[in-house]
Amino acid sequence: MTGCGAEHGLISVDEAIELISNRPKKLGSIQQPLQNSLSRCLAKEIYSEINLPSFSQSAVDGYALCSHVDDLNNQKFQVTGEIRAGSESHDILSEGQAIRIFTGGKIPEGTTHVARQEIVEVVSAQEILLTEHIRPKADIRFTGEEIQQGQLLAQVGQFLNIGSLAALSMAGVQTVDVYRAPKVAVLVTGDEVAEKAEDLAEGKIFDANGPLLKAWFEDYGLEVELIHVADEAVQVTHYFNKLKDSHDVIITTGGVSVGDYDFVRPCAFETGFEQIFWKVKQKPGKPLFFAEYSHTEKDHRCYLLGLPGNPAASGISNLTA
Repeated sequence: MTGCGAEHGLISVDEAIELISNRPKKLGSIQQPLQNSLSRCLAKEIYSEINLPSFSQSAVDGYALCSHVDDLNNQKFQVTGEIRAGSESHDILSEGQAIRIFTGGKIPEGTTHVARQEIVEVVSAQEILLTEHIRPKADIRFTGEEIQQGQLLAQVGQFLNIGSLAALSMAGVQTVDVYRAPKVAVLVTGDEVAEKAEDLAEGKIFDANGPLLKAWFEDYGLEVELIHVADEAVQVTHYFNKLKDSHDVIITTGGVSVGDYDFVRPCAFETGFEQIFWKVKQKPGKPLFFAEYSHTEKDHRCYLLGLPGNPAASGISNLTA
């Protein structure tokens, strides 16, 4: 047995967090569709392959105008057509001409201004009158104004949330290189824990820790293997041996204190885990246990986080870790 947190020594919460944080495990990367990458971390930088906008477009519903007059207030324009968002347009505006345009519509050649419809009086189907002066280039989103081709969009290690997925998608990104999700197993120990209503009998309680931890990890986009284990050394040892080479993290609830049926620590040592710390200065959650298993030939490490069995202590300890 090695590491901090001897039989009668406790470490602080900050020390526990530091000991865990100083043992990051770099996982391999995979390429996958952007839409399937929520809550993943980028393994490769992303540069934009396009300008955004990719063409100059109207920022409002209104009229594209062509005029080199200093003051456009009370100026009349001849309406020559209409441009909707997504439609192709080969229109060319000349001095004194206007074209009806909607938000996102491609700005026609010759446009000097876009007038939002609120400051336009429709005189007839072919003529409009401006009721205010507007500055040149008003309400035009120009090519590359938001993002330019070749611009860095996202860095290695960036967490992909819903906003970043939308931003990358808007820039035309369809696939990303991300670190694979860690493989996590949760072992709920305790003969007293009932998985289903029909298992509930005198002396037994419903499982709260399993759903708590499963939901916690799923909230981060991780899939969790949930296993219920009896308070038997042979079972705990079996699962540690089974999971340590295939999983990145094993989380246990219960069995980490000093009772006659607390088998997590001794079984961890028996199966090759090295203690990093045990017992933290927090209440509830004092008997928090953290250990590491290393298989040098396979270049594989598995971490074991032993949480107390009390649901409140389990929740507090998971926050700590």
